[in-house]
Amino acid sequence: MRRSKPFYLTGALLLGALALAGCESSGSTRAYTGTVNNPGGPKATETYRPAGTRGDFAQGSPSGQRAATVEVNRFAWRASLDTIAFMPLASSDPYGGAIATDWYIARANPNERLRVNILVGGPDLRGDTVRVTVFRQERKGGRGDWANVAVDPSVALNLENVILQRARELRQRAGG
Repeated sequence: MRRSKPFYLTGALLLGALALAGCESSGSTRAYTGTVNNPGGPKATETYRPAGTRGDFAQGSPSGQRAATVEVNRFAWRASLDTIAFMPLASSDPYGGAIATDWYIARANPNERLRVNILVGGPDLRGDTVRVTVFRQERKGGRGDWANVAVDPSVALNLENVILQRARELRQRAGG
């Protein structure tokens, strides 16, 4: 049985349309609007603005909503990455200031694993610039089932202090 050319043309157009639809944004519209002179992160007070915005108002927005702007301190960003360098990185967003690690299992204790989320916000290097959340799980039984375990809040606070101390050292080395 021989198929006609319109059938193949329709199929090719449908596949092309699906391929183009797959190339659309996956919901992340953040784009960098300045220049980066530090490959490890943003400048000290750089501003990030979602793509498609101009000035204070979102382009094409019927309600004229303000564009989201996040400023990330480059020293706190770099110090955060340095501090958790031994853990596998799940994601990092230098434009939004978010870092998430994957689960980390220490060789010394294979029945426990940790995961860390770090949020770096604000252009200034202050005590509230870095926020850390620590998650901990323990292996239950021999089947590899993991159960959530409460983490002492002082663990996250200590990690924040280590990051801030490292950030101050980086700033001092940079002459700032």
